[in-house]
Amino acid sequence: MQDKPEQYISQDEAINQGEQIQRLLYRIAPFWPLIILTVLAGYFAARTYLRYQVPIYTAKARLIVNDESEQKSANLQEIFKLDNRNLTSETEKEIQILSSKELLTKVASKLQLNIIYTQKGRIRIAQYYPDQLPFILVLENPDSVKTPIAGKAELINNMIRFNEEFFPVDSFVPSNAGNIKWVINKAVKLTPENKEVQVSVIPLSAAVGILKGSLTIAPISKQSSIVDLIYADALPARGVAILNNLVNVYGTSAVDYKSRNYENSQRFLDERLKIIADELNGVEKNLQSYKSVEGIVDLGTEGQLYLSQVKETDKKIAELDVQNDVLNQISQYVNKRNTTNDQIPATLGITDPILTTLLSQLYQTEGDLKMIKELSGNKNPQIEVYEEAIKKLKPGIINSINNLKVNILSSRARLLSENSRL
Repeated sequence: MQDKPEQYISQDEAINQGEQIQRLLYRIAPFWPLIILTVLAGYFAARTYLRYQVPIYTAKARLIVNDESEQKSANLQEIFKLDNRNLTSETEKEIQILSSKELLTKVASKLQLNIIYTQKGRIRIAQYYPDQLPFILVLENPDSVKTPIAGKAELINNMIRFNEEFFPVDSFVPSNAGNIKWVINKAVKLTPENKEVQVSVIPLSAAVGILKGSLTIAPISKQSSIVDLIYADALPARGVAILNNLVNVYGTSAVDYKSRNYENSQRFLDERLKIIADELNGVEKNLQSYKSVEGIVDLGTEGQLYLSQVKETDKKIAELDVQNDVLNQISQYVNKRNTTNDQIPATLGITDPILTTLLSQLYQTEGDLKMIKELSGNKNPQIEVYEEAIKKLKPGIINSINNLKVNILSSRARLLSENSRL
């Protein structure tokens, strides 16, 4: 009995809604031409906007970050299988290096991205890549431009007129933008459309800011050391060139850094070997001098044994002295860290596994710290982590050095005592 009133109410509401819709249609029906015109106007406006809007293209590259601590296969499939390192250590460090101002400055300077070529059309301003123009501008020093410079450039009788000044081609000449050179691109045919272009030269720092703002670097997953490099640009050829040069500069910087470390280590080893050779020569000369003073011409078996023992003992003493000098240099380097620019000392003659392991960790950590400072500045949060790691290594290294020096002094005293008994 109670369901019928509710059914009647719902039917009444449906009738009222239908009447309201009919009334609304009756009211807007006289304006149907205006509605159609509005829809058509919106359609053509959207088509016009999309036609004359400057399109933005994205160039993408994929990079595998370096990690010498893990000997992985060069095969890409194997790398994908084995790649499970901690993202916060290696991958984030490489991402900061790739997006660092120093690295991007090298790319912008190499490609001369602070030179912008444009041409004003009827509706929009179009940008051009140097390969699309019959002539281009080359800066001898891209970083010499401190204030923006802009003007029309036109090829006239094998000369370039820029800001009402005429410049020869294929030779550097002074200008308000520093030494510049105009180069004719013979691969592009000169037409009335490209005979004159607008050339803008901005400071290199501004070009680096634009480059960094359009560049996106992110790992393909949270636990992967493979990163995606994505660059958005109105010119697809320029985006591809930027990513290619960024990867090349990144690889070259890493190789140069490692080469400098290897050269420093080799130079130190050569110097230490020279010192050892001089000391051994001194032992030989002392032996020859002793023979001359004492008038010894030919010794028997006992004499040969005596000299052999003395020579061997002196050689061991010399080796202990060299080891002691090396320990002193290492101790001095560890105590004066951050206050000296001396080369990293080697561990020549040091066979203690604990000390060599600690020193290897110290040199590796300091090398990573130096690279971070050179490429991303002193505000990188990873710098504090490396500094703390170095502080923890220092006491263990000093303690191992002191123990080794005590053993060396004890061995040296024993050898001197043996020499005195001979």
